[in-house]
This record gives sequence, structure tokens and C-alpha cells, in this order.
Amino acid sequence: SVWADVWKGNIEAPQKQTIGGKEYYVIEKAAHLAWFSDSVNKYVLNAKWQRMISLIEADTSKPEYRTRAFKDSAIALMTAIRQDPESYYQDPAKKALWNKGPYTGYLRSAWDFTTDVEMNATITAEYLDMNNIPFTPIAAGNGTAKYTGTFLGNGITIKNLKVDSKEFPLQVFDVVHGYPSYCQNVGLFGVIGSGTVRNLILDGVTIYATGKNDYWANPHQVSVGPIVGWMTGGTIDTCYTSGKIVTNGRDVGAGGILGAMTNGKKISNALSTVSIEASGRDVYVGGISGVIRGSVTISSSVYDGDNLEAHPDE
Repeated sequence: SVWADVWKGNIEAPQKQTIGGKEYYVIEKAAHLAWFSDSVNKYVLNAKWQRMISLIEADTSKPEYRTRAFKDSAIALMTAIRQDPESYYQDPAKKALWNKGPYTGYLRSAWDFTTDVEMNATITAEYLDMNNIPFTPIAAGNGTAKYTGTFLGNGITIKNLKVDSKEFPLQVFDVVHGYPSYCQNVGLFGVIGSGTVRNLILDGVTIYATGKNDYWANPHQVSVGPIVGWMTGGTIDTCYTSGKIVTNGRDVGAGGILGAMTNGKKISNALSTVSIEASGRDVYVGGISGVIRGSVTISSSVYDGDNLEAHPDE
């Protein structure tokens, strides 16, 4: 193993290693972890993009939509939105170009398209210091991107991880809702599907997650936890977290390990001392998980912090 240098906000591709017949990315430095997040999120974005292009190409609902000229024009418009989604949401003239059928249909279908990402990683550094530089969650988004790989912490500490939802930009498909979908599920991971996170220490995390923004009049749902925002399946085993979470929004779920758990399979041997302050409409806070729905198993897991605050809006 090697000593990891302090993260400078860059990304660097790691080497690969075969473990138990599976290919793993070897995380030896903080820049490797940033690359891993970036690669998972780009995979999802590209899958949604291809979904949208296929919808445009297959659309025969009206005679004019069948023409090559229309399809090329629609793809060109979507490409322009992808390059600068914020201006295409805020500028009334640009917004008028896409805020009508069938363009909103293409964008909404892509936004809702579910993508599982099975990329594996193993940490071999002595530690990873993320230097309190804003980090984008792995498998970030509205819940349609789900991490299904295996992430092995090997008992190694990730220090000074900072996730701030106000730093997340709009993605191309977010224009139909007017808020960055990356803000909805916040943590080291955004959403875990059937994936596994094992033997990981997060020391001194700082997470600011808000469901309020300058674009949308009503706050949106937020799930936030140090390991993962929302867990729909899989396993979290032998993980420790410390630090603080400050969050607000609607239907807020905030926990010391994860924010919300729906039909998640198993959490075991987890310990958290994270301080949590949550506010908004319908706020749920817990030492391990803020929200638990469906069939779950939590064993040998403890919250040993001294601050769990929930402030529901009246």
C-alpha cells in the first residue's frame, strides 16, 4: 500500500486488479476515488442519453416526427441543452425551445430511466484525505442510478469528505424539473441498489444537503447519510462514520449511516457518532437510518453521538 496525498480536486484513473474472479479498481489515492465517482456518474448519464436518442429515433407518433430533419433538429437541441443546461432552464427564450411536446417527453423519459452500475473498487492506501473539497456522490441522482457493485474499504479511513448539494449543477435531463437531481440522495454514495459497502471508515464528514433552490418554488425530497443517501437493497457491513450533517427539504430522511432504507437487505456492525440537524416538511432522523420501509435487517449497529435534531416545519 501507499500513503495517499491530499486531494486537490483532480481525478486520476486507477489501476485494475482481479479479486475473487471480479475486476476491481484499486483506489490508492484521493484522486482515484474522485475518478471512480465521475466514471460511475458518466456511465449513468451516457445510458440516459442513449435512451433519449433512441426515443427520438423511434418516434413515429406524428408524421413530422418521422422525418430525418426533425430528428436531427431534436438531437441538436438536446446536445445544446447538455452543454449548458442551466441557461436552457433559466433563459425564457431558450426554455421555450424545449418546454413543449415532444421534447419534454424525451427528457422526462430519460430522467426516469433506471440504470444499474456494477463497478467494483478496493481501497489500498493508508488513508484518503478528501481535503473538504466538494465531492459528487457515487451513483448520484434521483434514485434511477443505482450502485450494484462491491466497494471494499479494507478498514481504511476516508478523511474530510465534504458533500454540498449547493455545488451540484443541473444535468441535461434536470431541466424538466428545475432542480439538480444529484441533490436528492446525498452521501459518499447517492443510491445503493444491490451493491455492497464493507469495512469502511468515514472520519470527519461534512454534508450539507438542501431540497430548496433558486429555481423551484417548492422544496423537494432529500435522503442523506454519510455512507449513502438511499439504499434500496444490498449490504453495508462494518462501517464507522463521524462528522456532521445539516439538511432541509421535504420528506427528509437523515441518518448516521444512511438517509433512507427501502427493502434494503442488511446493515451490520455499523457505528456512527455523526451530528445531524434536519429541518423541513416531514423530517425523519435516526442514528443509523432516518427512514426505514419494507423488509430490512439491522444488527450489531449503534449510534453513539450526542446530537440528533429534527425541526419539522409547522
